[in-house]
Amino acid sequence: MIFESNKYMTLYNEFIKDTLDNPEKYCQLVKDSVNRHLEDLEASKEEKYRYCFNEEEADRVISICKLLRHTKGSFKGKLFDLQPYQAFMLAMIFGWLFKGQSIRRFQKAYVETARKSGKSEWGGVVEIIMAFFDGEPGADVYTVATKRDQAGYVYDAAKTMLSQLCRDSETMNSRIKIQQYVIKDLVSGSTISKLTADGDKEDGANPHCGVVDEFHAHTNDGIYKVVETGIVSRDNPLILIITTAGFNKEGPCYHFRQTVAIPTIKNTLRNDRVFAMIFTLDPEDIVGTYEAEDEEGNMKIYPNWYKESAWRKANPNLGNTPKLEPFRAIAQTALLEGASSRVQFLTKNLNVWTDSPDVWIKSEDWAACGDDSLRMEDFAGKDAYLGLDLATLHDIAALDIIIPPQPGVEKFTCFSLFFCPPTKINGYKRTDQVDYREWKEKGHIIATSESKKTIDYDRILMEIERIVTTLNVKCVGYDPYNYDKIIPSLEAQYINCMPYRQTAPWMHPPTKKIEELVSNNEMVHDNNPCMAWMVGNVTIMRDTNDNMKIDKKKSMSKVDGPVARAIALGTYLTKNPDDDMITVESLGILSVDKD
Repeated sequence: MIFESNKYMTLYNEFIKDTLDNPEKYCQLVKDSVNRHLEDLEASKEEKYRYCFNEEEADRVISICKLLRHTKGSFKGKLFDLQPYQAFMLAMIFGWLFKGQSIRRFQKAYVETARKSGKSEWGGVVEIIMAFFDGEPGADVYTVATKRDQAGYVYDAAKTMLSQLCRDSETMNSRIKIQQYVIKDLVSGSTISKLTADGDKEDGANPHCGVVDEFHAHTNDGIYKVVETGIVSRDNPLILIITTAGFNKEGPCYHFRQTVAIPTIKNTLRNDRVFAMIFTLDPEDIVGTYEAEDEEGNMKIYPNWYKESAWRKANPNLGNTPKLEPFRAIAQTALLEGASSRVQFLTKNLNVWTDSPDVWIKSEDWAACGDDSLRMEDFAGKDAYLGLDLATLHDIAALDIIIPPQPGVEKFTCFSLFFCPPTKINGYKRTDQVDYREWKEKGHIIATSESKKTIDYDRILMEIERIVTTLNVKCVGYDPYNYDKIIPSLEAQYINCMPYRQTAPWMHPPTKKIEELVSNNEMVHDNNPCMAWMVGNVTIMRDTNDNMKIDKKKSMSKVDGPVARAIALGTYLTKNPDDDMITVESLGILSVDKD
């Protein structure tokens, strides 16, 4: 198949011109990305500047798209209708080079848009370019994901496009062998395949390119690190991250977005080897309201995110994909059906990072209640209630202290203690994607006995005994699971203890009360980062009577700290019920067996 270059860079120029002439169509982050490029173009005129923009190379790559065909929907089988914003991103990734060399400037690229914006097909295009049009012998190109099914979107798009290309071109048909799990170039030895954490190739990966699909769904950066460390043996590698916003603000995607992508876009971090493009709403589009007529001609107040002009900022191809009318219907559903639908719409359709749709406490509300200056010693002699969530032998255990309002104590004042076997600190960092070692060093987690590979319950007992000498501990609430490890010793010391079940009727009063206290800034806590992370992990479940509890099984990761706090507060409420508060006593639950 023969094609001619027709200077497809006109698409790239069209996008730049549109952002300058119609700035209201684009979010500030997109405009900043364009401005960064324009500033770099000016800088490249200086001899000392290391990089240049090679328009011919950018045009060559963009023109390759004209060989490929769409894979899905009403466009299926039609030649790839590359949009101006897609052409701009390809031009950035492939057009910027080291001066006097064919080595690309950008080794990493981060692209974030709303769902149904053509990310997967565009990512498939990049895979094809890197595998078969980049001049790299034996180029190993991977679709990167945590699971094989997650890796399917981009890989399947590349596979389908190459199948169509082989039908159009005898040359490609003679060279390309398409199998179920791998696509091979019989001449160069290059391949496209999946690289997943549940596969068997990750350790020996030597990628020329890794396309990390839907990075927001990765709970840790394990498979990403496999690619990052593997590209060092290649001369001109590329890691491309394509994603939609998500809910896990403690995960690797949000961390990369906030610490690398956005600072690079805004040029507050000088990172010449990273390109980033984020299509999202501006802050003023997320909050605030506007007045407009409804379908019946009545004036009505709407949230700013309901404006179609806001939608286009996150969906640069709105009208083509996604289609406008179905999008309007989804937006209306989000408007009418409440918080959960709105959160889903904002996150997936408007590319705004939010808390989970089943969020218990907003991260900003929790942070507002923190006080680094809190010291338990300053509350010596004050009444206190403890909550204990004992883990399995190999997991994290949580102890929570609540000092309720009393003379000298204005708000519910809380301290969090966490216990973990020292041998598990590093392992938990890998699986949970948080730095347990740093938290241990700063005293936010207590490592128990070095001589044991399991939790040393004696260490927890020692901490409780220390607390009892400082505070007037009225009662220790505990999960009856594993109670025999500590509770008999406490009761032998005449410390009042109370079993507290983790069922919805028991957990509803304190769970709801904590939510209320934090929302009204009537609780203050010691700003333990481990506790903050766990609060963000919480998913709430409700029973048939609408009683709520923390769902350990469905929560994103560990929630032992919030559970311990609910137990502590539940113990307090049981002993000191509010007149208008539903308690376990009011529900007729007056005693609980320990078995």
